[in-house]
Amino acid sequence: MAEVLIMARDNHASGYLKGYPVVVAESPAGWGEGEGLPDFIQLSIPDATMAQVESFLDDWPIRYTHTILVQNANGYRIKAEVDPAYISASNTGAAQIKTQMQEWVTQRGGIVVNFTSASMTFDIPKPVDLQELKTEFDDFFNDVLDIRRYYFSTADVDNAIAVGGQITLTRTQALNKIIDKLAE
Repeated sequence: MAEVLIMARDNHASGYLKGYPVVVAESPAGWGEGEGLPDFIQLSIPDATMAQVESFLDDWPIRYTHTILVQNANGYRIKAEVDPAYISASNTGAAQIKTQMQEWVTQRGGIVVNFTSASMTFDIPKPVDLQELKTEFDDFFNDVLDIRRYYFSTADVDNAIAVGGQITLTRTQALNKIIDKLAE
């Protein structure tokens, strides 16, 4: 038997929005006083194991491609691309992503040459370790986009709140209610 703590309202400081699963525990979880309404709802799934339900917590892995367009004595022109679906499913607006990307490049002594909703071309001066730059870019922008793969609808959360914030569903019912952003 597994239990899931789900956000009952947006918490932008933590990056969790209403409907996001936060943690899975074996039942009985023994949730504390702060792990209920108004911040969380508690979902009990008696016919599922913790391992079966932990996938509800999956992030959507973001993969960028990095292409060196030009390399000369002064530095590199690099194009970083991501599947547009990642951007559209993100909780971060395109304008905010662009601002953060420009700041990131500027902090490294570079300039943004071109920006689209799914790519950015930028110049970075030498010397730079390209593998370190790629890893840093991926790590930073995974945090910026912060895409949770699964969530429960606000209507389902509101229904759970209306009955006291503690609900029990079968595994099949829970799977029918959870929304997969990859399927949207």
